[in-house]
Amino acid sequence: MPANESGAYRPDPEDVYVSAPPLADEWAWLTERLAEDIRGAGTPADRIDLLRWAALTDRESVAQEEEEHTAFRGVHDEAALAAAQATSAAWGTFAEAANALMVHDQAHGTYSGPCTRDQLELGWEGDRAYVRQEYKAWRSCTDV
Repeated sequence: MPANESGAYRPDPEDVYVSAPPLADEWAWLTERLAEDIRGAGTPADRIDLLRWAALTDRESVAQEEEEHTAFRGVHDEAALAAAQATSAAWGTFAEAANALMVHDQAHGTYSGPCTRDQLELGWEGDRAYVRQEYKAWRSCTDV
């Protein structure tokens, strides 16, 4: 299992999402699925929908972090503040998506990766690790 310097399990997003559809295609798919199957809650209803929603928001947050790191290295101005706020908004969405997936998996015993959520570190890094391991396991079994 890939780990960081502290030994925590952290799948690399480049490895996990290498064969993922483009972000725009995933957004189009998710928007269409939500329109078909909202079930009154405004969130995806089945596990694959939840997984793809969480992975999509993770991929977006990674892309935003990379843009900010390149564009705003230590610059403290209005543009940097706006970028930080955009990242916070994306993380809110990721947190919701990851939580929905983890709640579903805990209730149904449906995790597929090497670790349960309880075996991963606390906080968003553990949430990211969980979403990435689940997405990687799903992608290895499907050609979507």
